Parts: sequence; C-alpha cells; structure tokens
Amino acid sequence: MFMGKNLVPCATKDSNNHPLTDVIFEPFEEVKKELNLVPTVPQASLARKKYTNDYKATIKEQISVEYNVSYVYHVIFAYFDRDNVALKGLAKVFKESSEEERVHAEKLMEYQV
Repeated sequence: MFMGKNLVPCATKDSNNHPLTDVIFEPFEEVKKELNLVPTVPQASLARKKYTNDYKATIKEQISVEYNVSYVYHVIFAYFDRDNVALKGLAKVFKESSEEERVHAEKLMEYQV
C-alpha cells in the first residue's frame, strides 16, 4: 500500500500503534507518466506506437508487393502445369516461388502486429 513520501510503515508489538491519518492512496500518480504513453484512440496499436507513418506505409507496400509477386508466380505455375503445356519442372519451381512470396508477406504481417 502506498503510504506517502515521508511516512515509513513499521510493525511493532507496542499497543501504542497509532493509525496513519492524512494518507491518500493514489496508485495512478506513480504511473501517470507511463499512462500518457498509452494511446487513447481505439484503433491505435500499442505494439506499433513508435512506428512512423512512413515506416507503416513502407511495410504495407512491401506486403502488397510480396502478394502481387506471389500471384504472378502462381499464374505462371498454372500455365506450365496445364496438360497441353506440361512442363512440370517449371510448374513446380513457380509454385514453390509463389508459396515462398506468400510466406514473406505473412511474415511481414506478423512483424507489423
């Protein structure tokens, strides 16, 4: 319990224990400085509070690039995997590349949170 700045609690066996008076319990005064750092806007992230807007935009843009490249690789995979083209080796390479780019995007999304 917060006892004040000039008072020190002590336990004694004496029967002369006097109750402390004029002591105000203010637990939030000690953490007021830290509470000011917490964003009050509901959509604000506590984890990303020190990220600049440019940084956030760059990460979002890179996620978009990773997903777009993944989509392009997937389209190329689908082309080479068709029965009238049947280049299974190339299809496999582009399928793996597509999955790898998607994993990159997902890792960036996890990092962003």
